[in-house]
Amino acid sequence: MITDAQLRPSQAQSLVGAAATTVSTNVIDLLSPATNVGRGRARKALVTAVQTFAGGTSVQVQLLQSANADLSSPDVLATGNTVAVAQATSAGPPLMDIVIPDNTKRYIGFRYTTVGTMAAGAVSAYIVADTDRQPYLPSNTGF
Repeated sequence: MITDAQLRPSQAQSLVGAAATTVSTNVIDLLSPATNVGRGRARKALVTAVQTFAGGTSVQVQLLQSANADLSSPDVLATGNTVAVAQATSAGPPLMDIVIPDNTKRYIGFRYTTVGTMAAGAVSAYIVADTDRQPYLPSNTGF
């Protein structure tokens, strides 16, 4: 997986504190030439925990689109699973790893919803052409 600083809405963004809904520090402007990743291929949204979460109950990620750079009045493009704090670790599976659905607005970003008071936890979000997660394919049994 190749990442690009201009396609990273969150870079080690802390989600520490009381239960809250937080938007990504940055947004991706789809009219910018810097978003030309994976030409001819679907782009993916990847969100990972870069600091293990502690103290709260869960975290959930949403992929947003908006006509405004501050992500005000957003439309939700995709909602990730609610991930228990015990599974939201830097060594654990991604919080979101999806192909970005068709969108019609200029800006995309993320919203993080935490439940409970987080004592630790940070995320990084990326827009990439491919992720390291490979599909499972059974081997050929010869039949």
